[in-house]
Amino acid sequence: MKKFIYFFVLCFAASFFNLGKASSLTEVLIESDDYAKVFNVEKRFDGTVLVFDLDDTLITPSGGNILGSSCWFYDIVKSVIYKDKVSIKDAGDRVYPLATLVLSHTEIQPTQPDLASIIKKVQQQGGECIGLTARRPTLNSSTLKKLASLDINLKLDTVEERWDYEEAAYIGGVIFACEYHDKGLILKNFLSFLSQKYNKSYRSIVFIDDMLKNLTNVYEKFKEDKYQLTLIKYTRYHHLQQSYCPLTAATKLKKFIDKLISIEDREIQLLLASDTYTQQQHEIARNHQDKS
Repeated sequence: MKKFIYFFVLCFAASFFNLGKASSLTEVLIESDDYAKVFNVEKRFDGTVLVFDLDDTLITPSGGNILGSSCWFYDIVKSVIYKDKVSIKDAGDRVYPLATLVLSHTEIQPTQPDLASIIKKVQQQGGECIGLTARRPTLNSSTLKKLASLDINLKLDTVEERWDYEEAAYIGGVIFACEYHDKGLILKNFLSFLSQKYNKSYRSIVFIDDMLKNLTNVYEKFKEDKYQLTLIKYTRYHHLQQSYCPLTAATKLKKFIDKLISIEDREIQLLLASDTYTQQQHEIARNHQDKS
């Protein structure tokens, strides 16, 4: 029975680029924890753009570290929203210096060992691959360097310039959308820019993300369009999200900051001195206790 199910998934995945317009999200949504099961790399991908989320979809902190993971970031944002009754953008503004510090000093790994090879094969077969992340453009330099260190090459042929839309930006193969933007809206505006500026268009869009909210937003923005749309919910790291503990994260953060303080880096020391990061994290942890 298991062999039959696996065979069915492979056959379905191999043909998903031929889907037409769908009347519901479930018709274009696939859940998988392995790219090799849903990408037939022997198939041509001409006219297809594959759009990858980054955190917990393409990359993840090394060794199962929860600091720098998407669940850690959104947890502290939600905690600030709960405590101070502010918007997601205002909450993000408050925690982003901390997030930038953590993400810039966190080692990462690909979400699966064969990922770079799969992306290369898709590109060799005519597909174009870009990133669409909730990270802000201020993180572009460290993010792109870390992707390059993993041999993950996201790019669009002939498109070298930076594209800006409100606070979001396309830089070096990745759209940095900011955590408070609708990814569907950002992607739609970016594809419109490509069409108008470069006369560049696609028949198919494949969007891969670990969060159903983002997949739904993309579906809502493109369901009436000409594109053949496929959505993949990547689930390999959902177990980390389910087991996430804010108190454990706060403890790990304190150790992380103590280690940074010991480094003789004047810029880091000034940044840490300007914000009471540890105090903020323990307030966040107490808020979680209050809610429970």
